[in-house]
Amino acid sequence: EKTQRKIDCWPGGCPIHGRLSVEELRAAKLSHPDALVLMHPECSPAARAEADYVGSTMGIIQYAEKSPAQEFIIATECGVLYELRERCPQKRFYLASKKMLCVNMKKTTLEKVKAALETLEPRVIVPPEIREKAQAALTKMLEITGR
Repeated sequence: EKTQRKIDCWPGGCPIHGRLSVEELRAAKLSHPDALVLMHPECSPAARAEADYVGSTMGIIQYAEKSPAQEFIIATECGVLYELRERCPQKRFYLASKKMLCVNMKKTTLEKVKAALETLEPRVIVPPEIREKAQAALTKMLEITGR
């Protein structure tokens, strides 16, 4: 949508973002008419058409920080609300839907991350041909974003 180039995408998506319906989003906008809608690009094209900003988690956070608006409807996993409220305590944030909760993300705890870093377990072995393609894609992405 943004590059004007044909991109062959894997036919999959995030089930959490995919749950958000346009009707729920419009209901949230009716409940909070002064709020801007900030969302992840994984939401459906119809939902993205309703957004004021579509971007990454960090993009959403930075947009909220810089925006003069005081209210925002957030259309991504609910975990981002903590960071938004920490960085912008004077602003109000509303979740676009109660369905925006990923139980799989909630399984990752600081204790589990610490243990994984200390023991290097569980170990994931990626075949070289997949690793090389993934590395090339990540390198290109970082070049494009200037990082």
